[in-house]
Amino acid sequence: MEPTEQPAASKPEDVLVYELPGFFAEDSRVPAWVQGLLADLFSFVTIHYNVWAVPVVALFYYLYQIGYGAVPVALVVLYLPSFLSGAQKTAKGRVWSTFRSSSIWGLSAKFLGIKVIREEALDSSKKYIFGFHPHGIIVLSRVSTYGGNWDKVFPGIPTRALGASTMFYVPLGRELCLWLGGVDASRSTADKVLNDGTSIVVYPGGVPEIFKTDPNSKVVRGLPPLLGVGRSPMDLAFRDVLIAACSL
Repeated sequence: MEPTEQPAASKPEDVLVYELPGFFAEDSRVPAWVQGLLADLFSFVTIHYNVWAVPVVALFYYLYQIGYGAVPVALVVLYLPSFLSGAQKTAKGRVWSTFRSSSIWGLSAKFLGIKVIREEALDSSKKYIFGFHPHGIIVLSRVSTYGGNWDKVFPGIPTRALGASTMFYVPLGRELCLWLGGVDASRSTADKVLNDGTSIVVYPGGVPEIFKTDPNSKVVRGLPPLLGVGRSPMDLAFRDVLIAACSL
């Protein structure tokens, strides 16, 4: 995509180095080892959201074995409307703003030691396509946008993150994706989000980039075009495409 005009050079006052705050205050009386343990546990559980259904299925089986089989059936029936809602294919998704902006994400920020460097302030009246790179084995860079951090770095610019379609068919894991602002990574959904006045976040490398990731190398191969974003007339109307390089 070729923009019609060159972006202005970054001004010194626009540059922001923002280090994500931890959950615990510097003078917290909670022992350091407890803080570390909680950070590890929270990060482990949230990172493995795609297998949350496994312990739930085990619990259902146990309840069935002890004669409470009606309980799992009732819970599944109650969950089905949410699972089949198709919220991931809408412009709004199903964001849980309180959870997304909760300070609890400071546990993961502390664990990962994330720092955000903004090179240029953005006009909140415009819509943007943010490209995050690399995708990596686990998309850890997403944590930098939670806990109210995105609003501090880019105030007034709401976003929805495009996620692999298959993730929205994983029981329970899909709920976390939706709560945190994820929507289906299809062209039609991206169009809906942009037309609704919301910017989007994409990972151009996509799932294929996972298999090109070498944990022992700082060289990342990939970054192919995703969905043709940035090449259609619709995208030219929202022509501010930004790439965020992530390093953990």
